[in-house]
Amino acid sequence: MILLLALLGCGQEIPPHLQVERPIPVSIPRTLPAGLRDLVRTDPLVRRPDPRSAGDWMALQDGVAIEAWAAVARSTRSTPADWTQVERSRPGTAAVALARGARLAALEVLLAGELEIPAQQQVAAWLGATRVEVHPTTNNSRGPLDWLRGATPEEKREAALTMSERAVLLGWLDGPGIDVVPTAEALTAPAHTRLADSPAGALIRSRAARDRAPSAAENGRAALIEATVLALATVAADRDVEQEALRVRVARAAEKLGGKKDPLATLLHRARISLTADAGSDASAGLALVALTAQQLFGHCPEGHCASLSRTQALETATRWGPSVTPLARAWQVVALKQATDTLSASYKKPSFGHTLIDVVDPLSGTGGGPVELSLLRYRTAEPTALVQISRLASGPPTTVPAEVIAVLRAHLVSACDAALSTRLPREVASEIRRIRDRARRG
Repeated sequence: MILLLALLGCGQEIPPHLQVERPIPVSIPRTLPAGLRDLVRTDPLVRRPDPRSAGDWMALQDGVAIEAWAAVARSTRSTPADWTQVERSRPGTAAVALARGARLAALEVLLAGELEIPAQQQVAAWLGATRVEVHPTTNNSRGPLDWLRGATPEEKREAALTMSERAVLLGWLDGPGIDVVPTAEALTAPAHTRLADSPAGALIRSRAARDRAPSAAENGRAALIEATVLALATVAADRDVEQEALRVRVARAAEKLGGKKDPLATLLHRARISLTADAGSDASAGLALVALTAQQLFGHCPEGHCASLSRTQALETATRWGPSVTPLARAWQVVALKQATDTLSASYKKPSFGHTLIDVVDPLSGTGGGPVELSLLRYRTAEPTALVQISRLASGPPTTVPAEVIAVLRAHLVSACDAALSTRLPREVASEIRRIRDRARRG
């Protein structure tokens, strides 16, 4: 019996009719992406596009930049710093919007959970703050997200998402060479009406349609110049007599605009709308970006939640749109820095210091100061370490003396004035900037 089983167990040839057919190997051709539509598809916020295989994007416009994004997207452990590096190394390309979309995707996941302190720190990191784990050297620090608008966790979530979504849309406008047609097409979906109607969304759609309206552009530029002069006069009015002259000036401007209560807000709104109508022109699109940012600086952004860590940086971005944009972008940098200097001068002795820090550090960060460390935003009072960090952001020597820190900010303001005056500014704008510069020099 054993011998019989052994013989039966020996390998035997399988009859042909019982053999399983092996599939013939088929070579599937590799389909390369045809353009940005393969990334955007139906999501203008590009939160989770397929990065595909290495090298797939190289043949496209901005291919090298997109491949830089894809290399990070293929990683399973990307950090906020990774995406920041993509943005900084590939400015003016689609990689900026793609990197910001990745940041938004990570932020949405975090915001879906409980906002305990560690989660708040990570939210701040994805919003652009650095060294989020470092605790300020104070026993009475603010929460990691106290600098965001809102009193409740839900309001904080809304503010963070609004800021991040706006940043992605503005990423598509980081330079005039970016193809925004796929993004504009995605914005037409009913699910994206809110985004499409936002200032950045409207500018993207007008840019994609190559809209031209030269007469509207002329009116928009005139309104933006008038708003710039009024904003400069507002921040320059330090003395009582200047404040009284400003009130008269504002009243006249309001009367000229048909009795509008806030002529600056009205002028900026008119400027942005008119310039957006001519967004097929690089110059008009760039000036529309300046008007949009100016609205944020004065708290007039239509989608709300104006504060961010990138408002003033957006003015530097606008200069990529042409030499005719640079003068007014530089002028609004002066406005932002004068506001920052005045804010610090007025708040360093008061309990409001912590609440106003965002309006101090954003202009400094956006004019060469580098990223903002979260620990700075968590101070309630003007403690020595906070003052040192502010001084460094203003490109000055470290100091803990408030008067010296304010002097550093004034010196930084003077440099910004000089940079603006080196461009071809409208006469009235230049006159106001000289007044601000001369006052800052005198201290």
